[in-house]
Amino acid sequence: MSDYVRAAFEHRASSRIPRGELWVGSQVFAGLRTADDVDAHLRLCSDLGMDLISLPVGGNESSDFGYRLFPPTDLRRAVGSGLFVAAVLSGPYQRIVDRRGLHNALADVARDAAEAAGAVAREATETVRLVEACAGNGADAVVIAEDVAYDAGSFFTASVLDQVIYPSQRVLAEKIHDCSAIAIFHSCGRITSMIPDIVSLGFDGLSCQPECLDLAAVKRAHGDRLTLLTGPSRDLLDSDPLSAVQREQFRQLVSDLGEGGGFILSSSSGVYSPQMLSGLRALYSLADTA
Repeated sequence: MSDYVRAAFEHRASSRIPRGELWVGSQVFAGLRTADDVDAHLRLCSDLGMDLISLPVGGNESSDFGYRLFPPTDLRRAVGSGLFVAAVLSGPYQRIVDRRGLHNALADVARDAAEAAGAVAREATETVRLVEACAGNGADAVVIAEDVAYDAGSFFTASVLDQVIYPSQRVLAEKIHDCSAIAIFHSCGRITSMIPDIVSLGFDGLSCQPECLDLAAVKRAHGDRLTLLTGPSRDLLDSDPLSAVQREQFRQLVSDLGEGGGFILSSSSGVYSPQMLSGLRALYSLADTA
């Protein structure tokens, strides 16, 4: 099944749209009455017909966002499953946000961008180490999750992005490629103006929110160089059943994004409740008819 994902990253059309979720919350597994471990993730992927298994990596504990963080060595348990294996890492700035809170982290940048850039660079050293560990344990791709925007636009000016955020992202994309893995960038929010930079930094894929972007326009402008991991919005995942309008709009979106490859059906929000699984099943079924 990983062949479908690889075709997407090679911008080749395949017989069906590949799919997989970057984040599956621990409450999903609690609702299924099973432990949140690699075997449970593999069973869920098999049950839903996913082509990609993704494990957030950090340590053997829960994150503040409702999903488990796995040690890099757990990735090896997914290797050989037939699935494309992705590891998700918090980016250098996200690590600071996780520790200090968004308000304080933004204030740090506003107060002294040069000092903030140094702090991000120091965090990048640890992120590089995790990239190496993930690739060494068999990850086919590494996702750098760096939330640098909200629904109205980036948190930062272009000059601050150039000084504080982008240098470490370029280093990470290069390191991921040096490790023979695929580099994927994730950010929530309206990041339209940043997408040319994300391409030039060397990322192969982009995980982004359908609520905040004109995805068809992004596909037209950058689809020959950037594979999009997107599609199901939070509203669609929460809708049971989908309305006729929602069904048709989603089917058209999948058709537009899937043309010529370069598209993996994957929500940016993640799946955090057992109830969302029925919505995900419905969307996967619709995608097969697009």
